[in-house]
Amino acid sequence: MAWIVVRYFWGVLVNLAEALRRWQRDDAGLLAACVAYYATLSLFPLLMVLIAGLGVFLRFTPVGQSSEQFVLTVIAQETTDDVATQVSMAFQQVQQQALLSGPLAMVGLIAAAMAVFAQFDRAFDKIWKIDAPAFDGYVSAAKREIAHRIKAFVVLFCLGGVVALIFFAGLALDAVMHFSSERWDIAQRLWRLAEAVLSISLNAVVFTGIYKCLSKIPVGWLHSARGGLLAAVTWEVGRLLLATYFTMSNYNAYGVVGSLLAAMLWAYYGSSVLFLGAEYVQVIRELDQRMRREESFHRAIEKQSAFRKRQRLIRPRAAVRSATTPMRRAA
Repeated sequence: MAWIVVRYFWGVLVNLAEALRRWQRDDAGLLAACVAYYATLSLFPLLMVLIAGLGVFLRFTPVGQSSEQFVLTVIAQETTDDVATQVSMAFQQVQQQALLSGPLAMVGLIAAAMAVFAQFDRAFDKIWKIDAPAFDGYVSAAKREIAHRIKAFVVLFCLGGVVALIFFAGLALDAVMHFSSERWDIAQRLWRLAEAVLSISLNAVVFTGIYKCLSKIPVGWLHSARGGLLAAVTWEVGRLLLATYFTMSNYNAYGVVGSLLAAMLWAYYGSSVLFLGAEYVQVIRELDQRMRREESFHRAIEKQSAFRKRQRLIRPRAAVRSATTPMRRAA
């Protein structure tokens, strides 16, 4: 039993080394950098959309107008009237530009999202060795591309619900951990372990859904789950390391630029982990296909050997029957 476990983990390490080699060969780091660039670029139109939404809320809703008046009153009481006047002017500018900047920001956000999807498609096509489809007309190509984008949007929207579930599950675990740690010392360690296991499990579900549903080649659930588990564990380890680094480092001294660099680093690492899992899925998928071909080849050889053996047994009997037939006729 121990030897079987050792062989299994040794095979996992060999497949992981092959996935890392392919990750470097396919320039997955460069593809992840492209995804991180477009993902970071989409933050600016997203921020504009949020600001425009705030302006519409403050301008056209009674709740927004009362909230604005309440905020200005509190600012005037706690600071000075000049500060309240400046904040009021900022609110007015946001409300005036909301109707114009909102649609423009939405167009920019859609364009950035399409660029991110295109980079993901390009990366997965290169990792999974998918050739470009034959050109069969602009209409067919447009229909195929739109159908793929709609499928990707639906899958990612559903996976976004899983991400939200991860967030709320983390909040619930934090609340339970805080309540139980005040009464039992060992409870905090147990809940930390449970939080890590739950986070890895839910992240594995997200990565598995991406590898299974967004692939243009047939990928089995078992292969997707193995790649998703590897990506989830790698993401969890890297997340803890990056969180520790950002907590202990002084990148906040760079202000907005530091926050932008942090967002780019998170996007780059997440894309790299996603592509590493895809490479691992491709490695174990090709290995499984090769083993199946070898098994079918050996089965064919065994069938052929058995057929030849039967032929060798049948031929002497046929020769004996042919030799005894004239004697029976003479008798």
